[in-house]
Amino acid sequence: MLIQQQATDDGLRSSVSGASQGANLLVERDRISQPAVYDAFQRQTATRVRGRLGDAVTAGAQFSRSSTVTVRTIDSVLQGPPVTWNPSVVSYAGIRDHVHLVAGRWPADTRAGNDWPLTVSARATDDLGTPLDIKVGSEYCFNYLATVTVGPFRGHPPPEIWCGRIAATWLPNDVNDAYWAGHVPETDVSAGHDSFFQILAQMPDAMGSAEQQYVPRTDRISGADTGRIVAGVNDLRGYYSVSSNDVFVSGLDTTIAGFLSRQRAAAGPTLVTAFGLLVVALAAMGFAALQFIQGHAPLAALWRARGWSRARVAALHTVQFAILLVLAVPVAVIAAALIVSAVATSASVGAGLGRQRLAGAAVPTLVAAGIFLVILGTLAAIRSGPELAQRRPARSGTQRRGWRRRALDLVLAAVGLAILGFVRLGGADPTSGNGQTSVVVLALPVLAVGLLAFASLRLVGVAARALTITRSLGGRLARWQVERDPAQYSRLCLLVTLATAVGIFASTYVASDRASALDRADYQVGADVRGVFPSAASPPALDQVSTTLPAGVRSAQVFRATGRPGRSGIDATILGIQGQGFWDVAYRRSDFAAAPLPSLTSQMDASDPDGLLVAGTPRTLSVSVYSSGVDARLEAQLTDAGGRVAVLSLGTLGTVGWSDLSASLTTAQARIVYPVRLRGLRIVPTGARTGGDVALQDLRTDSGAVIERFATSDGWWQEAFAPDPAAAAVVPSALHSRNGRPSANVPIDLQEIRLAPPPSRRPLPVLLASRTMADLGLSIGQSFPLHIDTVDVQLVPVATFDEFPTYYPQRESLVVVPMTSFLGRLGNAGATGPWPNELWSSSGGNPTAVAEKFAADSNLRQTFLRADVEAQAVADPLRLGLRDELGLGFIVALAVVVIGFALHFLAAARGRTTQFAIMRANGVPQSLIRRSIVAEQLVVLITALAAGTAIGLALAWAVLPIFHLGTLAEDLTPASVVRLDPVTLVAVVVGTGAISLVVGRLVAATGSRVDVMATIRSLA
Repeated sequence: MLIQQQATDDGLRSSVSGASQGANLLVERDRISQPAVYDAFQRQTATRVRGRLGDAVTAGAQFSRSSTVTVRTIDSVLQGPPVTWNPSVVSYAGIRDHVHLVAGRWPADTRAGNDWPLTVSARATDDLGTPLDIKVGSEYCFNYLATVTVGPFRGHPPPEIWCGRIAATWLPNDVNDAYWAGHVPETDVSAGHDSFFQILAQMPDAMGSAEQQYVPRTDRISGADTGRIVAGVNDLRGYYSVSSNDVFVSGLDTTIAGFLSRQRAAAGPTLVTAFGLLVVALAAMGFAALQFIQGHAPLAALWRARGWSRARVAALHTVQFAILLVLAVPVAVIAAALIVSAVATSASVGAGLGRQRLAGAAVPTLVAAGIFLVILGTLAAIRSGPELAQRRPARSGTQRRGWRRRALDLVLAAVGLAILGFVRLGGADPTSGNGQTSVVVLALPVLAVGLLAFASLRLVGVAARALTITRSLGGRLARWQVERDPAQYSRLCLLVTLATAVGIFASTYVASDRASALDRADYQVGADVRGVFPSAASPPALDQVSTTLPAGVRSAQVFRATGRPGRSGIDATILGIQGQGFWDVAYRRSDFAAAPLPSLTSQMDASDPDGLLVAGTPRTLSVSVYSSGVDARLEAQLTDAGGRVAVLSLGTLGTVGWSDLSASLTTAQARIVYPVRLRGLRIVPTGARTGGDVALQDLRTDSGAVIERFATSDGWWQEAFAPDPAAAAVVPSALHSRNGRPSANVPIDLQEIRLAPPPSRRPLPVLLASRTMADLGLSIGQSFPLHIDTVDVQLVPVATFDEFPTYYPQRESLVVVPMTSFLGRLGNAGATGPWPNELWSSSGGNPTAVAEKFAADSNLRQTFLRADVEAQAVADPLRLGLRDELGLGFIVALAVVVIGFALHFLAAARGRTTQFAIMRANGVPQSLIRRSIVAEQLVVLITALAAGTAIGLALAWAVLPIFHLGTLAEDLTPASVVRLDPVTLVAVVVGTGAISLVVGRLVAATGSRVDVMATIRSLA
């Protein structure tokens, strides 16, 4: 509980800090023109905010702001048009304490001559962000931008109203100071309190605003305060935004609410572990209590002989247990606090906050202690009769067969497995009721673990019989002891099994959760690096960016847009990918679809009807070209059988006249898989001479087969890009004929030209998300129109998938299309922006270098780095807290096991003193007795470790899909997968067994020592 509180506080502070300015508070009242009204508002608001939120927020600046003004003259020099600096006049209370002067000195708050004294940031910028060269002593005269509504200038901008002189420039001492609340007024001019309202009086119809801003104080925000803070923010919002018709802006309450939602979602595995530890603790206490009661059986018999009733004996035992609990609980709480301080994910907590946590943990601790006492008292009442201790050995021989003979243990195992399967398959829906903390979701896995652990006790006898395989006397002796009193060993085995299951579950869950977090980070980004580019006016220079990437880095161009299938009313995301080249860089997992996504992509590409199929296996492409002498190169674009795009340079067009240009297919970056399809030709400007024309004739292969003659109008079309995008048909003419045959003439004018074959009339094959297909009511092979931009494209689904990188079924529909063909159809139909707008790439081990290459393109809109998202996911305070809680839970369970293990064999050895003495008197060496005790320990450990490992893995397998560290789509997709950490798994099993065995050997060495003569005499 203490670690969970620490993780909650850390996560809450991290969320509030991550919200940045979104968690700040801003209170604003407009239409204030009198200083008295302004001062009263600031006082009342400060009092109200402090009363509602206390020290959870730090007061920032109190300031006033005028409407926007525009600079007309600087030192009597008329400005503009256009005028790019239109500042507001502001007055910040106490600004001198938060800035330092760069030039000039602080002025008095009075008018000097015709000018009011002004100060401004030394980094002042205009409205476009351009730095202003402001000099101390310069006079600035301003116009008020609003239209005058009264007087001779009614209906027109007012004339020059007022002037100010720059007295000083300043810079903030710390831009992160809460005073600024993330915003330094670098586009405004600042005046004193009195000067501000005097200036305001010079502006016709002008009204100022009074504003206050507050910044959350993260060191004063804890999970215990969230209710008060959220209620306080809501109260302030209601008072200002609703009742007072003021402006109140804050995302603090929604930030806290969002985190608490994630925190509640993350509570599931912690509570399962806590319940498991509670069961282990109950088993350990019950086990110790039985040992205690059995050890005091002779004394209880003496009390009974003197007239004590069973109830009185049980009451005495209960009082003894209560005294032990009273002594143990404070020690346990203090020890837990020290452990939390050692493993906390953040800095040590102060004394006050530490006392608060201890107080919060005290109540559940006392409740648990009360439950333990009731259980211990019940055991005392049931087992306090000394006659029961005498009957127990006599009944042990028949007791061991009853419920096992009826195969009840197998029934319990089947029920336990069925419960886990029910939970795994979603029968216990964590999103219903109270979410993942519902009693059903938590109780079912714990119940299943208990049933499986109880059923696994059958293995104790199997392991005991295995000891006699070697015919070792020590092994036979151990088997005789186990079969003589199986109940004792079963109880101990149950304790070790449960503890091992807790440890295996904890290690497996932590490893799986971390791996799943990395999967989701990779899924969210899609590749090592993903760049998003605008595509409104002209195609982004993705080819140029790709060529600048470091050696060994692969990239794939992607198209993303929104379209509407038919008249469904569903706006679907359209994702265009380029064959197998996309999967060279994109993240994928084998469970995203019924078949691997690359296979589905190959199926889509194989059905693609667009492009000219080139027969055979050509090695070279050639074309006859006429050029008027332009600085450009001619390229051929192909796709191979895997859908990979290959761009081949045929040559430059700087030579005037006809020439034959060729390109070898063996020069492509990736190995080409035949057959290939010709997607088009591209004329790319390379220099200053870009005006002229180019003519084409006889595009052919090295075998002499002609792909296109360009002699007739057969549907080929051309698309011109920036600066003048346009599409038109390719029309042969005799302007540049060769050998008496016409050619396709292409005028060139400062732009890239693409020539493409006509698209097929058949629907374009696509992949549909399974949920999208269900929402649309479609089936495989059923075609439909897609409305995108101003055109329609006919599509047909050929396969479905459940998940696809960057796709979240909870909030969008997805259609995956073959990019080259799809964009070709868009361009042919006259759509705007038919070009790729994303670039996905590998990192080559240096994602920062790749991101820098992306950023070199000034049109880059946004970059996503997988490494950054992964680091953020792994460093999530809730995830770190969960790791610490589960790890500490296993350590506690291990300690309980070791103590219980030692107590059992120590008590067993003490109870067999007479047996050991007789055996020693008959010549049995002490080493044989010690080996027999160790053999008994091995029986328990082998059985419990094997069963606990299987149960822990089964529990992790069952609950992993239903427990998540959040409720957003990014927290849920893709689904979690069980991942084993072999090192941790072996460490848990071997560590538990080794520590228990070491302690057991020490106990065996101690317990096997007996004073033979003294014991024999006591029997006389």
